[in-house]
Amino acid sequence: MQAFVLNGTGDHNILKLTKVEDPKPKKNEVVVRHKAIGVNFFDVCFRRGQYDLSEKPATLGFEACGVIEAIGEGVIDFKIGDRVAYATGPLGAYAEKRAINQRFLIIPPQSLSDVQVAGSLVTGLMAHALLHRVYVAVRAKKILVHAAAGGVGQMLCQ
Repeated sequence: MQAFVLNGTGDHNILKLTKVEDPKPKKNEVVVRHKAIGVNFFDVCFRRGQYDLSEKPATLGFEACGVIEAIGEGVIDFKIGDRVAYATGPLGAYAEKRAINQRFLIIPPQSLSDVQVAGSLVTGLMAHALLHRVYVAVRAKKILVHAAAGGVGQMLCQ
């Protein structure tokens, strides 16, 4: 399989499409064949060197949507062929496939495309947390969104 591998820091050209070994599921893991991946500002910051990576080379990416291709021991809630999505660390979504623990998976609504799911899960979860956990927004209260230009800001302002 192929993955975009980061060996240093810099602009988008620093990411190199590289042949890597196919992932094998460990206990409680599944292998997801990605249909769409999300590109987030976190990834850009890692690539630019603004956030430290513990190891290089690295494969960036926190979120993706795809189909389960293989299942490891202990997986009972999912089966091969299930459409799933995730939005969590560790990094590794910029690849054709990824092994990930079943506890990080959700089953996305069929009404949303793979691209919609992969492109909005991290920002959507952050917007939800800000409105329902950090500060419980209600109609009687006003909130100020300092920047509606990014993904989270755009979701908050809907």
